[in-house]
Amino acid sequence: MKRESTTDALGLHERASATPEHAPANREARVGSAPGWASGELSLRSHQEWFLAVITTPEHEPAPVDSTSAGRLVTPSSTLSSLARLEIYRRSYQARLIECLADDGRIAIIAVLGGATANINLATVLRRRLTITGSTLRPRSVEFKTAIALQLREKVWPLIEAGRVKPMLFRRFPLADAAAAHALMESSQHVGKIVLDVTPQAGEVPNR
Repeated sequence: MKRESTTDALGLHERASATPEHAPANREARVGSAPGWASGELSLRSHQEWFLAVITTPEHEPAPVDSTSAGRLVTPSSTLSSLARLEIYRRSYQARLIECLADDGRIAIIAVLGGATANINLATVLRRRLTITGSTLRPRSVEFKTAIALQLREKVWPLIEAGRVKPMLFRRFPLADAAAAHALMESSQHVGKIVLDVTPQAGEVPNR
C-alpha cells in the first residue's frame, strides 16, 4: 500500500489517510453546514461538543460543518485542509490504524475517540497475523494501580534518570512566549514536544 511522507506531526492515522487511495476527491461532499450558534463566540465546552458532534456523525450522513467553519474546529496542516482533517477523524479510526500496521503488527487501544464501536476488516487481521489488545486503568483496583506505580519507580524511573529514556523535544520557549508556543502547536509543523520553560530568566525574580 502506498504511503506518502509528510512534514507535519498529524500522527500515523492522518499521514496514512492523506494518501490518494484514502482521500477520494468527493469526500468533502458529505459535510453539511455549521449550526447557527457556532458562528458566535464559543466556550470551550461548546467547542468540544461541536467537535464531538462532527466526528461521531455517521459517514453516510452530512456532518454539522462546512469548509468555512471547519477552521474553527481544527487548524489546517501543511498537507491537509481543516475540512480534510475532520473527515479523517470521521472515518473508521481503528480500521485506518490496522491498515498502517506491518505484518505481525500490534495495536494497543487505550482510548476511543469516535465511540465504543468500530468496523474493521477481520480478514486483514487474520491474513496479516495482527494483534489487537486494549487496556484502561479506570476500572482497576487501587492495589493494581499501586503495583504499576511501584514497578514504574523501580524499572522505568532509573532509565529516565540515567538519560536512557528521553522525550523528543522539538522546541523550548520561555514562559513569556507561551502564545508563540501555542501558535507553533496549532500549526502542526512540529515533531516532538513543545516545552514551556518556567525557570526564572536572567533579571527575573521568582514568585514566592
